[in-house]
Amino acid sequence: MGELSALARLQPRPSSQFLGLCLYAASTFLASCGLVLSKSLSGTGLQAPMPVLQLILLRSCMLVACTLPAARHPQARQLLVERPKLWLVRGVLGFASVAFIQQAVHLLAISDAVALALLSPIVVAVLGTLVLRERPPQLLLVALPLALSGALLLVKPGLLGALAGGGGFVGSGGGIETTTSLGPASLGVAAGLGHVLSSAGAKLSVRRLAAGSTSPHAAAMIVLSAGLVSAVGSAAICVLQQTQLVWPQHVGGWVLVAGVGVMSIGHQACMTAAMQRAPATRAAPLTYLSAVWGLLADFLVFGHPPSAASLVGGAAIVAGGLLVALGRRGASGSAPLRQLPVSVEASSNGTALLPLANNTPGDRQRQAGGGRLQAALANAWVNAWATKQHQGPALMPLKTPPPRSIHVRDENTMASVAVNAAVRMV
Repeated sequence: MGELSALARLQPRPSSQFLGLCLYAASTFLASCGLVLSKSLSGTGLQAPMPVLQLILLRSCMLVACTLPAARHPQARQLLVERPKLWLVRGVLGFASVAFIQQAVHLLAISDAVALALLSPIVVAVLGTLVLRERPPQLLLVALPLALSGALLLVKPGLLGALAGGGGFVGSGGGIETTTSLGPASLGVAAGLGHVLSSAGAKLSVRRLAAGSTSPHAAAMIVLSAGLVSAVGSAAICVLQQTQLVWPQHVGGWVLVAGVGVMSIGHQACMTAAMQRAPATRAAPLTYLSAVWGLLADFLVFGHPPSAASLVGGAAIVAGGLLVALGRRGASGSAPLRQLPVSVEASSNGTALLPLANNTPGDRQRQAGGGRLQAALANAWVNAWATKQHQGPALMPLKTPPPRSIHVRDENTMASVAVNAAVRMV
């Protein structure tokens, strides 16, 4: 077999990257549509507002129904056996995240709830540095205070007084106004901030679960675990609280309920497909399209023009998030040009020897056992791609390629590549 360039095999085609970016933008739109339908279920098409937990239960059942067939695959079952506690943590955090954002949308204007939710990527960057020991984005120290100041502008001085005892409510224009008691707007902002923290924790757990793999079975199991925990949790709380369930009285109400599930499934499908085609650093800034969709939904669907404070605060949060995303992108592109040779010792049951990221004379080689060879090679490819080398092969050529393919994923890129240009058998 002729020698192939590992970099050429790893780099997604430009047309595939463009499709991935389009899918990512579509996923943000579908997520916003789901929030609009959820807010509509607070009265539109029903005789009484549908409880948030009931809506989460119905949504979760739809997700489980679509992803449960994936659990029949042996690879999917193996994933559950490996780290059951982490799967449970991810499911609980995912349930809390969905419950908080649904409650925030119910109590606040969609644009305000979405803007608060956009604090999550910045919290992920901070926690990723502290918990996962990841390299912090270069502009994090600028982005963090900028986004926090935007959040303070968004909740407005009236709400700050409410949290101190003055109260607040959502005015007719979508803004938060002062009242004499702790109002729904205060609870809405608290729910929005709860979503930020729980969503950040869920994303960190997903990083641990899906590190080095873009297997569709892994993606399906991540969605399934969150759906199962959300379904069980919401059902249990409804029973304990003796929640009075509210059902649609005509076809239009059922269409809204089905629409919430369809939008959630479409969002997950588009997001997964996008991450398989486009580097995450290029797609991440598109997350902030959610702010645009939220403003349009408030104005066009609910007739609430955004206030000046909402526009300025939301813009500050978006700017902070973009600084984090672009900072990561610049860091990944500034690495020095270097070779990353990988070897497999036939006498050691396929043990892979990998160089450390900083390839200096004093560095020691990391070892990955034969059972972890696939993840080890994926890690080597990710490191090679992060350097953005555009001249020649990044890794050693392979003389006897294994007859299978793997998927590569990290913060910098996600691409489907074949194991036939990375290792020289020795």
